[in-house]
Amino acid sequence: MVWDDRIFLTQPEEFSASVLCLSRTDGRLLWRRDVSRIEPSFSRSPSARLTSPSHCDATPVTDGRRLVALMGSVVWCLDWDGEELWQREVVNRDPAGGPAASPVLWNGLCLVVLRDPARIEALDLSTGETRWTLPLEKATGFGPKSAVGGLLVSGSAGLRGVRKASGEVDWLLESVPASARIEPTWLPRAALVPGTVQGFTAVNLSRKGRPTVLWTNAAVGSVAGPGLVTGNRVFVLNDAGEVVCLDPRGGRVLGRRALPGAGEVSVNRIAPIAAAGVLYLPDGSGSVTVLEARPSLDLIAANSVGEPLTAAPAASDGDLFLRSGSALWCFREGATPSD
Repeated sequence: MVWDDRIFLTQPEEFSASVLCLSRTDGRLLWRRDVSRIEPSFSRSPSARLTSPSHCDATPVTDGRRLVALMGSVVWCLDWDGEELWQREVVNRDPAGGPAASPVLWNGLCLVVLRDPARIEALDLSTGETRWTLPLEKATGFGPKSAVGGLLVSGSAGLRGVRKASGEVDWLLESVPASARIEPTWLPRAALVPGTVQGFTAVNLSRKGRPTVLWTNAAVGSVAGPGLVTGNRVFVLNDAGEVVCLDPRGGRVLGRRALPGAGEVSVNRIAPIAAAGVLYLPDGSGSVTVLEARPSLDLIAANSVGEPLTAAPAASDGDLFLRSGSALWCFREGATPSD
């Protein structure tokens, strides 16, 4: 996670976990805080951390003053210098399976999605105390989204609106059963909700209250991750290893391109990102395919860092960050390579 001139990372060890703060300029370690001990039955060997869920998989979040990290069954809140403000143990009977999702900071709350029992727990950002709890049929792989008057929660039961003060469900759109694995693509006044099997359903969020369905399209195939919004186009990666370009106004497919290894089950796809009119599509082997963010999806480059990647890339102010099993990589135009 990148914020101004700092980079924040979580680092799993065999029996513990740490939060690292690095200088964005040169990658120098500014501070390290060892914040959690993991029970031996939940620990994993270094090689296993590359291929299976980790208690540190959740991305830390910040409001610019406080940093919140979820590791195992513990939520930690640190100040900007890495000093502990509070910690809170939450009931999570499957901490070794990895966090269900990264925390979300919203309206003075830290929203944590937990796997077992499946629920969203809203913690007071100042104290760590629980303000409200929303049970879920199945834990989602993403956090809720803020909206006018409350929160939007997508999941296997459908899309629902949640009141910000109490966590009570205000409305439920049962006609749109949604994937509990893939986050919707959030547009300014609409959302593209991935189905439980394939395709998207677009819902209108321009008014407060229960939304209406705009269109559905199954031609995208089984969606592998949330769409990337660039201009008036949406780009989505499907499970077949294709990148598909959509017109979000009516769901029409404008173009598609197969990535290297498309259709091969052994290829581990990592969440892509879009920046400056370009799509970056990494895979677990360390390769990154770079495409133009236009319907033709023209190939710009395909390169490899030479070792497996373990997290989605991040882009900020012209810098591209990639994380492998042993290093954090920063790519910057005009930069001089260093060790």
